[in-house]
Amino acid sequence: MNATSEEMIARDWARLGVLFNVTPAEQTPDVEGLLLNTVRSTSGNSRLLIMAATWMVHYADYVAKRRLAIRIRDELEIQYQPIMGLLLEWVQTHGHRNHHRFREALKYCARACESGPLLMVNRRSALLRKISEQRASVLSRRWGVWMEEFEIRDKVLRSPEWIAQENPALQISALCGGDLVATIAADAAAGLTSFQSESQMARRYGASRAATRDAVLKLKMAGYAQQTRSGKAHPISVTPFPRFTVLPRSDSQANSVSSIVASG
Repeated sequence: MNATSEEMIARDWARLGVLFNVTPAEQTPDVEGLLLNTVRSTSGNSRLLIMAATWMVHYADYVAKRRLAIRIRDELEIQYQPIMGLLLEWVQTHGHRNHHRFREALKYCARACESGPLLMVNRRSALLRKISEQRASVLSRRWGVWMEEFEIRDKVLRSPEWIAQENPALQISALCGGDLVATIAADAAAGLTSFQSESQMARRYGASRAATRDAVLKLKMAGYAQQTRSGKAHPISVTPFPRFTVLPRSDSQANSVSSIVASG
């Protein structure tokens, strides 16, 4: 990705509370899409991966787990799957709440066919390639994308209160822990609002009928789904939750965020 794309990714992360030296995006990003774009960019800038990993250790509840798995399966190019696998497994090994969180998504992450440095610049030099291999963490070796071990960097994150205030559209994911309800709501916000039946919904998400029925009931109770009878069919309509809400931001707020730099 070019520098402009990397800046857009950094702006999206800044909107979610990562202290990059950029003006935050005007809209709450599509979190699962942002994760895909982040791993696509890390061969040029590994700091994006480190900041994303740190954020996910603390705020993984904002990620719709099944939706992430589906988007990896359907959209993520094979050359980036090892980087996603490294990211998700690293998050699972840090923080007691994340141990099995992304096991479904990890099923769609293939290891690299040929091991090598994560950073493109290190792939172009025999010396840098050798140094990268020597310093690579055990986990990165397993995925075939070598990078050094790194630490959780709590000081580069804003508080959950700030993130919630700036991104009210993510509340449903936070309350549901990123479960099936969060995935259905996120898909609805992206335009998928109609299902012919609970069976069709269950097949899309790889969920049991019981789990799907329970998720639909929760959405109906919250006023975000309607189910009607049409002969033998029971079609479902999901009302989009305002996941991509645009919030007004004063110049002083924007400047205060953009003036903070994540320390190297």
